[in-house]
Amino acid sequence: MTRRPAGGEGPVALNALFLEPDRVGGTETYVRALVPALARLAPQRRFHLFLSREAGATRWDVPGNVVIEVAPCRSVSRPERVGWELTRLVPAARRRGAVLLHSLGTTSPLRAPFPLAVTVHDLIFEAFPEAFPGVRAKVLGSLVPRMVRRADLVLADSAATRRDVLARYRARPERVTVVHLGPGRAPLPLTPDEALRLRAAAGVDGRYVLSVATTQPHKNIGRLIDAFARVRHDMPDVGLVLVGAAGTADGALRRSVAAAGLAGAVRMTGRVDDATLDALYAGADLFVYPSLYEGFGLPLLEAMQRDVPVLSSDRTSLPEVGGDAVAYADPESVDAIAGGIVALLRDGARRRELRVAAQTQLARFSWERTARETLAAYAELTGGPPPVPGPEDAATPSLSP
Repeated sequence: MTRRPAGGEGPVALNALFLEPDRVGGTETYVRALVPALARLAPQRRFHLFLSREAGATRWDVPGNVVIEVAPCRSVSRPERVGWELTRLVPAARRRGAVLLHSLGTTSPLRAPFPLAVTVHDLIFEAFPEAFPGVRAKVLGSLVPRMVRRADLVLADSAATRRDVLARYRARPERVTVVHLGPGRAPLPLTPDEALRLRAAAGVDGRYVLSVATTQPHKNIGRLIDAFARVRHDMPDVGLVLVGAAGTADGALRRSVAAAGLAGAVRMTGRVDDATLDALYAGADLFVYPSLYEGFGLPLLEAMQRDVPVLSSDRTSLPEVGGDAVAYADPESVDAIAGGIVALLRDGARRRELRVAAQTQLARFSWERTARETLAAYAELTGGPPPVPGPEDAATPSLSP
């Protein structure tokens, strides 16, 4: 990691221009949880959070030392947003007296008169370019390697993402560090009656397995649907509920459901609000996440928080996040996914074991720890003091390599 001339505890610019409200999933959770935590742990420091017009128009519950800076660009227009990020963001941050610019969403300016840090959440655009319509994958594949190699610090969500960054981009290992995310969105305090009403409104009842993911190719929902057709032969009373925004594979998946004769057994809700999602978690017997590629995997921790046992893919970052609190299956084997679902639905004792183990695994993750480790990285770059360790740092070991 490169140390620049000391900036002490001067202002930090936070680049969240990528944020499209209610459209970018876990990366929005990251920004909305991390920024207040940073500000609370470093009250002497000022943070300038740069947002697009769309994100700037939404509500932000942040401490007084966070200044919301609304840039004159739209996140939905990627050429407009990336153009402003590459040409205007650094001068704007410099006018605010920034001693560091931290880009929170994988893309970053290429140069600045102060240290540059960038959080790389994943390299899905490299592994699954078909998930990115038009020229997006090519643009990201051209820009991100240069941004990563020029950054003073790269924060990776997981050891798996760090390995990808080092392997694909030949980044210097000492500049790439792992900072795990927190446990996702906290559960809402729904009563059983409220949860039942919300499930009914979503058209969901009876016994079911839940999966939460956008319908993008790497989420592997097609194999989950094929696996569920086999589950129904053994357990015809079990349904499958698929929650998530429409991606590039949405139409093909809906046709697969119809072709398999599962229209009455599979409910594709699309995106739902937080209360409805929590109600769906509350009624699920099992959460299944068959993804082929994840930079972290917040849904695993969100299911654990809601006391739902989890069957996950065994690829990329997911075993790192799930640990011993999750059952795993080969996501490329329809038989393995189907067998894992049936085995867990039939084995109440195993589901209880997973619920108990989840409490230990969840203790390893907190947004305060994410913020402390991020501030420690800032201190290395700017010469400021590291944050005081929190009680959770001593009580729960880091998963970082």
